[in-house]
Amino acid sequence: MSSDRITMFIFLLTLSFLFSFYSLLQINKKNILPSTIETTGKVLINRQWGKSKAILIKTKCGKLVAYTHGSLAPEEGSRVVVRGALFDFKGAGQNKKKFDENLFWRSKGAIKKIVILELAEISPPSGVYRWRNYLREIIKDKLPTNLSAYMLALTVGEKDKALSEIHRKVGTSHLLAVSGFHIGLLALISTLFLRRGKKKIIGTTLLIWGAVLLTGLPPGAVRAALMLQIFLIGLLLGKPKNAFNSVAIAGILMLLFNPWSFYDISWRLSMLATIFLSSVINVKWFNLSRICIPSILVWFVTAPLVSISFQEVPLAGTLINIIAVPLFAILFPIIILVSIPLLIDLPFAKVLAAPAECVLEAWNIFSNIFAKVFPWSIISTLPLIFTSVFIIVTATAFASGMSPKKSLFIGVILASTFLLLI
Repeated sequence: MSSDRITMFIFLLTLSFLFSFYSLLQINKKNILPSTIETTGKVLINRQWGKSKAILIKTKCGKLVAYTHGSLAPEEGSRVVVRGALFDFKGAGQNKKKFDENLFWRSKGAIKKIVILELAEISPPSGVYRWRNYLREIIKDKLPTNLSAYMLALTVGEKDKALSEIHRKVGTSHLLAVSGFHIGLLALISTLFLRRGKKKIIGTTLLIWGAVLLTGLPPGAVRAALMLQIFLIGLLLGKPKNAFNSVAIAGILMLLFNPWSFYDISWRLSMLATIFLSSVINVKWFNLSRICIPSILVWFVTAPLVSISFQEVPLAGTLINIIAVPLFAILFPIIILVSIPLLIDLPFAKVLAAPAECVLEAWNIFSNIFAKVFPWSIISTLPLIFTSVFIIVTATAFASGMSPKKSLFIGVILASTFLLLI
């Protein structure tokens, strides 16, 4: 091994240690707050939580979570005054459903739960929150059922319950979560309309970050935007472009900003899928295998994590995603294009939107039939975990410059070691 490689290895090892030490300090940091508090803040999240609403409030003391009746929950972006008692979040072992409230909300940046004694809005939403709320309202008011459900997911990151259930049964829920797939499509579309050079890079940057803000900063979208931003900076500086390195840097930056992000299931699924796909981007697939094989392998890479988090993973996803991903890469731009005339009340807008609504309804029917033909699901098993670890380790070893044979060997060794440790 050359001296340059040894130096680089030592540097990266030291950097990894420092980053890990910093992350541990952040995770173990104690938040010392009084038992009761009265303060002002901004509502960052307002989401359904069973029969109630959960709101995340950003205050000078940190982000606080409150559960309240739906009619009493202020809109996202509202400035509020809140008074209440503070409590720690419950862990998985402290409730019957085994839901880890602590990890879920800490991954969103929250530090405490507040039981509300008083909550009052002092100013309405402003800025991007105002646009999000306005867009949500006109989409629900002016678009037909299917177009409305997909547009809500694409623009403000809100998932329709009925549509989410259809996609969940066939393992295509990732299509409704704004992530790398959607940000990549947006960037691709922007390249068709923007000129080359700095203007194109600046225009694409503004477009993708504007979309990420509008959708509510979901982890998958932030990761994808960071990755694309690193790629664009590389273009601007004339540096070599490497998708695998961009994904890794984006993930590290997000963990440094909030180490608790690791416990966000959507962040982990997004990172796993993107790391794998960026690892095999230069593999020479043949004909249809370019679409089929990566899609099937991504399913195996993410299946253990999905099955652990949601008790099971639909087998239908191995097949239907081969069709769904390229199909929706075409459908999503069409959905946006036919929805705009309806939103601004142009003549004949309903006529233009009708075919798209029919296609989406046909997809829903097809998905329901497919779920009945392939109703089986699997749970997390040792062979499934071994397969997942083997695939991701082999792919990343190959992306790091190892030969195919060495990559396979490393994959077998590390996957076997992982099984012995769990």
